[in-house]
Amino acid sequence: MKIVCFRHRGEEKTLVYIFYSFKSLLNKAVSLSKMNLLIINDHGLFGGGTENRIRIFVEQLIKNKTVHEVHVLQRVSDPREKSGKNIFFHTLPSKQSGYLAAWKIIKEHHINFVQVHNLVSIKPYVVLAAKQAHVPVVWWVHDYWLLCG
Repeated sequence: MKIVCFRHRGEEKTLVYIFYSFKSLLNKAVSLSKMNLLIINDHGLFGGGTENRIRIFVEQLIKNKTVHEVHVLQRVSDPREKSGKNIFFHTLPSKQSGYLAAWKIIKEHHINFVQVHNLVSIKPYVVLAAKQAHVPVVWWVHDYWLLCG
């Protein structure tokens, strides 16, 4: 397991570097240009500091053609979301299991890598879905919620 800490200044470059440092987790047969990433965060790409960091990261990945598709599994949708050529939003209905939603997205969209952020309402079972699908997971801890709840 690799733990990386960083400060705010120059963060977008650090985020891309961190992603590249984890590419060794990926299957060598998958070229990065065909890689599909699943990002799981309660508030998707719009909200507070965590969401801003994720959005900057996704913009860099798409701009640099680092990934083929980015899928975002979220509990709360936002009117600013626009699914497009490379990015797709999946909003989890309140009664649906995060595990089942993650499993379905991983299988249907051939996800190669899962990135987890804040999971207050989705719950960490999404990590189990990825593990059972043999897809590598990186959980980015933005604050102390994971430890303090």
